[in-house]
Amino acid sequence: MDGCWASWLRSIIRPCLNVRMVCVRAWHDASNHCPSFLIAKVMKPQYEAVLKRIQKKEGDVFIVPITDTQHCYAVALNHPLFGFFDVLSDTEHSVSSIDRYDVLFAVWVMDYAVKKGRWRKLGHTEKFKGCFEGTRFFKQDTINGRLTSYCDTDGSEFPISYNEAIGLEAAAVWDPEHVEQRLRDHFAGVPNKWVEIMKLKSSPHSHS
Repeated sequence: MDGCWASWLRSIIRPCLNVRMVCVRAWHDASNHCPSFLIAKVMKPQYEAVLKRIQKKEGDVFIVPITDTQHCYAVALNHPLFGFFDVLSDTEHSVSSIDRYDVLFAVWVMDYAVKKGRWRKLGHTEKFKGCFEGTRFFKQDTINGRLTSYCDTDGSEFPISYNEAIGLEAAAVWDPEHVEQRLRDHFAGVPNKWVEIMKLKSSPHSHS
């Protein structure tokens, strides 16, 4: 019922974005706990800012908060792939001064990093267009250790040797919080527990 109530409310509010405040009267319903009188504030500029913030395309550059005063930068690649620059800063730089840095690593990231505004868009660059197409990741069977290579562009997968898997990222979608911790650990010069958990493991079959 909560979902139906939310959908009904949105259908009323969305056509009224030009007003500062919308008053919606709803009879109390004990089954879905709707309030008897609801006042919803709708600020059009704020609403549009949220919509703009959650949109993402290849080449968009985002600010990734690391501490209260420091941040890193990421570039959106083939969805949901992000590349993370080897730069830590306490001031905001222009995109042109950021994209000259090397990309430390590129991993898949959960959509809410951008959709919920955790990572703020800074600008856009065309420098990396197509550069990370066909990025490959490794998958390792947790029981027998067998390895395969997975392509994020076409979904192709085939067996690889242990040596061929060295240097590849594990095929995993990262939470933004874990990426931020990985970046903190990198600049602090300490191992990251998530990298350690997912790192390539040796086994009788993995060297074949």
